[in-house]
Amino acid sequence: MLPYEKEVNQMTGKTNDTEQKIILLTIDLINEGGVEQISLRNLAKQLGLTTGAFYKHFANKNDLWLVVTKQLSKNMSLELAPILQKKYDSKTKILEIAKVMLLKFQTNPNLMDFLFFNPTSKSDLNLHSTEFNFLKIMNDLVSNLITENKLIIDKQTLFIQLWSFIQGYGLLIRNHATTFDEELVAQTLHQLIKE
Repeated sequence: MLPYEKEVNQMTGKTNDTEQKIILLTIDLINEGGVEQISLRNLAKQLGLTTGAFYKHFANKNDLWLVVTKQLSKNMSLELAPILQKKYDSKTKILEIAKVMLLKFQTNPNLMDFLFFNPTSKSDLNLHSTEFNFLKIMNDLVSNLITENKLIIDKQTLFIQLWSFIQGYGLLIRNHATTFDEELVAQTLHQLIKE
């Protein structure tokens, strides 16, 4: 059984959910070799589908990328749920989330690259989107952080600063220009929220 089939069985309890199989195989292929290596024809072939059958589920590659981006955002949200359930303040939650994300840039660089920088992320992902679970979590935490620390800063400005740091540092890690440094992350977050 392939990795995506195991995940389909765990997620849906089914073995014949074609759309989920397409999504999960796409995630596996992105993780293994990046998005550039994926063709819809080969994806359909690996699943035993005709190209026409594939197009019954996804109109084009961008349609598939959007659904995969939403699934990866949901997966990330589920992975972060234990952090969010702890009785941490928002600063600590953001710090813990940043650690998880930055370590993922080290362990799953292709998936993180896709999540943040695929064509869908660039065009359909905006700061006010509610379709992407992970983005909503971060927006809510930034709002709480401002309230808890009585910060005088625009929510969008702080969000962009935090997001830019995480993405930029993540790219440095992904490209092996540096390695994850927990103390650097803590110091940077502290500097960003100083009154």
